[in-house]
Amino acid sequence: MIRRNTGAALALAAILGIPGTFSNAQAAAIVHRFNLELGAGFTSIAADNYNQQLDYTNIFLTSRGLQGLDHITYSFMYDAGIRFFVRPSFAVRAGVSQLRNQTKREYLPAIHEDINIRSEVFSIPISVGGDYYFAPYNQGDFEARAFMGGGLMSQVTNRVTFQSTESGTDNTTTIFGTTSSTWQRDAPGWYAEFGVHMFFAMRYSVVINGYYRSARMEALYDSQTKQPFLNPSDGKPFDLDLSGIGARLALCIGL
Repeated sequence: MIRRNTGAALALAAILGIPGTFSNAQAAAIVHRFNLELGAGFTSIAADNYNQQLDYTNIFLTSRGLQGLDHITYSFMYDAGIRFFVRPSFAVRAGVSQLRNQTKREYLPAIHEDINIRSEVFSIPISVGGDYYFAPYNQGDFEARAFMGGGLMSQVTNRVTFQSTESGTDNTTTIFGTTSSTWQRDAPGWYAEFGVHMFFAMRYSVVINGYYRSARMEALYDSQTKQPFLNPSDGKPFDLDLSGIGARLALCIGL
């Protein structure tokens, strides 16, 4: 009887132990090789030449007693891409981003008169690169891994737009009239980044990273005439520098 009771007890313990072991295995952090990555962040923008031209425009505006346009020094960036782990310590990343910001003013010189002036920078960087992952930190069903890396960018649809819309103005109140001009140029670039990738016991993981982008476009041209655009202030070719330092938060969906 004692042997039967002992055997039954051992069998019961084994049965109860199996689900517990399986539960612990299921609770471990999951690292998917292939991930869809959706991110959003904030970046500074150099834009020295661009803001210099704004100052030139502001001289004309302030001479007429009007407030000038603000400088553009930052932008939000949104991106989507993929992250594929070639091996546990190295991942390849490719994605497409969007950078966009504008400065604008509205003037009401007289009754029934309205003037809107807007200037905008826009860019779509396409990037491909790789990240090296350091040793993981594990705590229960949580795993965090620091990484650093970089890659190349193809910056397409880079453009600067200046738009003026007037309604009801006359020769004494008009500023630039109703007009719109766009200057553009595609160019290569590069980026470097560092951050941390956090994994959980689910298909979702989170990336927090900081980065530097080198993104300079030289000699922009008019999108309609295809002629080079020259700086109104000094007559030299117009360059657009969207380089900057930024931070980003991304959600990775394991597939």
